[in-house]
Amino acid sequence: MSKLNRPLNVLAMTRHMEIDYLRPVPLYKPLVLIGRHLSRPAKADGTPGRKFFHQGEIQLPDGTVLARSKGLFIAIDEKLLAAGLAQTET
Repeated sequence: MSKLNRPLNVLAMTRHMEIDYLRPVPLYKPLVLIGRHLSRPAKADGTPGRKFFHQGEIQLPDGTVLARSKGLFIAIDEKLLAAGLAQTET
């Protein structure tokens, strides 16, 4: 899911993640990984917020879903990251 942040042109860190394991995931077999951007709620003033909600799945090639997850990612300021400081959530 974190790979979805790159095409959205945002640097973000994982805040929360939930995973539902639905079936065993086989080793050494082809798998399909799917990531979906769900939403980026706006702040009260209408500007884009820092929260990004994504969903991910692990599937067999036939489409059988083996695991499903959802995550919350928080956009961070690259300047603060470079300085070693964490920006607080707004």
